[in-house]
Amino acid sequence: MVVESVIASDLSDWRYNISAYNASAGANNGATVVLYSAALCHVALFFCVLYVVVGVPCNLLTVAALLRSRPLRTSSTNQLVVNLAIADLIFCAVSLPVQATRYVRRAWTLGAALCRAFPLVFYGNLAVSIMTMMMIAVNRYLVVVHGALYRRACAGGGATAAAIVFCWAFAGAMLMPTYAGAWGEFGYVAETFSCSFLAKDGRDAQPYLFTIGVGVPLAVIVPCYARIIAVARAVCHLSITIRVNLG
Repeated sequence: MVVESVIASDLSDWRYNISAYNASAGANNGATVVLYSAALCHVALFFCVLYVVVGVPCNLLTVAALLRSRPLRTSSTNQLVVNLAIADLIFCAVSLPVQATRYVRRAWTLGAALCRAFPLVFYGNLAVSIMTMMMIAVNRYLVVVHGALYRRACAGGGATAAAIVFCWAFAGAMLMPTYAGAWGEFGYVAETFSCSFLAKDGRDAQPYLFTIGVGVPLAVIVPCYARIIAVARAVCHLSITIRVNLG
């Protein structure tokens, strides 16, 4: 009866019958269904709307401003910033409105196909953003600490283009096995009426992907900026020493 009600609902108006789907999810996952409170959903909805209203125009302005000026758009750092703004724009214009519908209805009502596809877009956006921030940190590190190497490696813009392609390819490579069902799967999570990572055949990719997708970039970003700060302080100290000696 549960399967029949879900199928009937999908065929009629491409919406989930939430009670039936919750029952099937509980049966498949052995989990107790615990929904977010209405008050918490209202708070989450407020921030979704706020980020959409602020994020979409701000990221559009960032992209437009950097691309209109030739000196700005030829900078490797600015090219990475444009990539970051595009990823954030997709997040604000696509992912957050979908999340908002979930908080309004306190259910997933967009169908099974989108329930599988949405985590690919949502987590892919996050991965691209994090990887781009890592590339920006590496870029700044090379500029400040290894200027000569930076000028040789980044001449012509090929290295920056490769870094941008890598960010998107890396995100896709991490998530496609789960989307294909080869390493866990994407599907409905009854406890939060969301679509996210699910275990399949005892395998769940989420902890490994979060370790790789968040832990590795942080392990690169933190030392890069720590070294940049150390070099900047040393240069500042040297400058002060020189002025004092000359004065």
